[in-house]
Amino acid sequence: MGLPEQFCASPYPDSLFILNRAVHPCVVDVTSVGLCLLGLVVSVLTCLPRLKHAAALKKQGQQLKHGQQGISGLEAGYVVGATFVAVLHGTLAISSVVLRLPPFHIIFHVGLCASWLVVARLSLSCAKVHMPLDFRPFTFLLIIAYCWSLETTWSLYKETEGFPLPFQRSTIWTLLLQTVVSMLLANLDFKMNRGTWLGAVPPEGYAQLAGGETEDMETGKSTAGDEQHSWIVLFWGACKYVWPEDPWLQARAVFAFILLLSMRFLNLAVPILFKHMVDSFSKEEAGGSRTSYLAGWLPVYVLLYLGAALFQGGAGGGTVGIISNLRSFIWVPVGQDAYRRISLHVFSHVMDLDLGFHLTRKTGEVIKQIERGTNAMQNILSTVMFSILPTCIDVLAASTYLAQALEPSIAITTFITVGSYIPITIIITEWRGTLRREMNNTDQVKSARATDALLNYETVKYFTNEEHERSQYARAIDNYQKAEFKSVTSINVLNTVQSTIMWVGVSMGLLVCSKGVSKGELSVGDVVLFLSLMAQLYAPLNFFGTYYRVIQQYMIDMENLWQLLGKRTNIEDKPGAKDLVVQRGDVAYQNVTYEYEPGSVVLQNVSFTVPGGHTIAFVGATGAGKSSITRLIFRFYDVTKGAVCIDGMDIRDVTQQSLRRAVGMVPQDIVLFNDTIMQNIRYGCLDASDDDVIKAAEAACIHEAITTRFPRGYDTVVGERGLRLSGGEKQRVAFARALLKNPHILVLDEATSALDTLTERKIQVALHSLRKARTTLIVAHRLSTIVDANIIAVLHLGEVAELGTHQELLSKGGLYADMWQKQLTGLSGEGSSS
Repeated sequence: MGLPEQFCASPYPDSLFILNRAVHPCVVDVTSVGLCLLGLVVSVLTCLPRLKHAAALKKQGQQLKHGQQGISGLEAGYVVGATFVAVLHGTLAISSVVLRLPPFHIIFHVGLCASWLVVARLSLSCAKVHMPLDFRPFTFLLIIAYCWSLETTWSLYKETEGFPLPFQRSTIWTLLLQTVVSMLLANLDFKMNRGTWLGAVPPEGYAQLAGGETEDMETGKSTAGDEQHSWIVLFWGACKYVWPEDPWLQARAVFAFILLLSMRFLNLAVPILFKHMVDSFSKEEAGGSRTSYLAGWLPVYVLLYLGAALFQGGAGGGTVGIISNLRSFIWVPVGQDAYRRISLHVFSHVMDLDLGFHLTRKTGEVIKQIERGTNAMQNILSTVMFSILPTCIDVLAASTYLAQALEPSIAITTFITVGSYIPITIIITEWRGTLRREMNNTDQVKSARATDALLNYETVKYFTNEEHERSQYARAIDNYQKAEFKSVTSINVLNTVQSTIMWVGVSMGLLVCSKGVSKGELSVGDVVLFLSLMAQLYAPLNFFGTYYRVIQQYMIDMENLWQLLGKRTNIEDKPGAKDLVVQRGDVAYQNVTYEYEPGSVVLQNVSFTVPGGHTIAFVGATGAGKSSITRLIFRFYDVTKGAVCIDGMDIRDVTQQSLRRAVGMVPQDIVLFNDTIMQNIRYGCLDASDDDVIKAAEAACIHEAITTRFPRGYDTVVGERGLRLSGGEKQRVAFARALLKNPHILVLDEATSALDTLTERKIQVALHSLRKARTTLIVAHRLSTIVDANIIAVLHLGEVAELGTHQELLSKGGLYADMWQKQLTGLSGEGSSS
């Protein structure tokens, strides 16, 4: 043979005829290791250019363009598959040492374990830059080696007395798993290296590494938030958010996982105890001994089975056991904590985004995006950990136990049954999803057709087209029912296919069990064990299609939320920004130019200075830039050029919180919270007393209306967006809110536009005394309200066309004088007509 006799010493037969040639198992294992090493060396040598290129990309902080941030599903699947096979080999290597099996067995498993670990490590390293490695020579040669070893081991099954029978069964089972996983990895190799030769570097472009941000070359804005993320990144991100920060909740989460693992043990233990209980009854019926009976009539396995079934939940009979209920109870606070932290994080992030984001996004879409994404992040971990993963563990554990305790052929039957059940269920579920979407679309068309006809009832009657509308509606119903028939029928197809697969698996297993019982190799309890495990697996497998759809939807919702969280505000505090401390309240705009979008100039070289305690008013045509000036002082936007200063400090050098605390605002479009009038006014200063709120309301001339017009007074709920109040009342509430804030700088943007003349005059009198103690910026349409302003700025096409007092501007005879004359003419016209 050419191999040392001591190295190949084993209880195997001296030779085994395979393909009409005598081959010793030692030769099979050693040759398999040689094929493995040969394939690994060839693969690594051919992948050297890719390995060098991947190292260079990581050093430069780049990756191959892939369309996703993070390791993709194919890449992660390859790493996990290679690691799984390495673990199997490592486990068998340790078992071989413990059982003192021949050295060639140990060398076989150690060599393949090390090879697979090398493959997993290199694949993981290159997956970070999306550089696929080509291990096709390695996987191809290994598939040959595994098939050869599997044939040899199967041929020697029950032929050798020196090997424990369970070890032979486990070897056959693990070889089968290794062969299947190697085939799947070979398929992934072909998918990831499609269109490239061995070792050739993929000709794609480059992008920033995952986690980094790129900038749009035209706008200079971050684009990281718009990139897609792989499901690995999404799931890992959800895990980090869901994992609690509180040590007590962490302990609860760990305990919940321990209970989850104990349920896996019980799911396997209950059918095994059931088997032994049946075997006990069978022995008693056959006149066997009662060594494991209590009180001479009760088998011990009956008590053990009942106890395990109580904790498991009716032995798989559809009820939920104590452990499952306890696990759910323990997990509830963990889930609530995750929901709270995720919701607050997303809410805070959205509130921190700049005004430009909120003006370009629909509020309803953002709210729906937050709700769906938050629920997805909260539920995806529980769905995977408590539904999908347990099912996979149960399938693997049941198949492994059947291979150990019964026959490898039964385990193979179970594995093939489940292995075909899951992908077929996913394929049919995808098909059903398409049919369901088609049914939903036709349902919407049907409803829209009926709604349109009913809304246009009079038009239909005018033209006597009732029959036409009826026929159109009938056609929509027919289309809907055709789609509904396909959708409803598809569930029957899915159920039929699933039942057929399980029936074939159970039938094949029963035939093997029947043969084993007839030969005396299996007991009646073994048959019961097989049937119990199959029934126990069928229930969770039935929901696999649902889990698949749910996970898909969760991933979509999480991707949308991730993109939202990836948005970065364009307005941020500078590192080391100080709080603004207002001394005099001087406001200065120094050559301010502002562009809403590149090339779209809103303000051009605007300059003016307002001493503390003075008032400046802005007038001009619609679109002249008046409101933009007021938004710049709040730093809702940053100036494109120039600077906005308060007391000589550039507002970009102070914190946004301190800046906005110093400035009060009464906007033109008033939006109130759906709360009481008292709370809406108190929003200006949350610590204010009721007396302070009432004083602010009196100054804003709204107190009398509140106490006389509304039965509940200040406790009146204003409704959504303040719809229960008139426009003038909303403006006065907003005015009172701004006065309660008592800011150093007050901004009034058409603050009295919705007021009647008498109320406006009252507020002007109150405002005149209040303006002496603060700097005031007023945007006005009615020039009569700002004649006493210290400075009036006339804006025209984004520029300051005129600047001065009321009298100075009138004497110039320019734009302001023309506007003043037109308003006087309009007022006199109204007086004549009245």
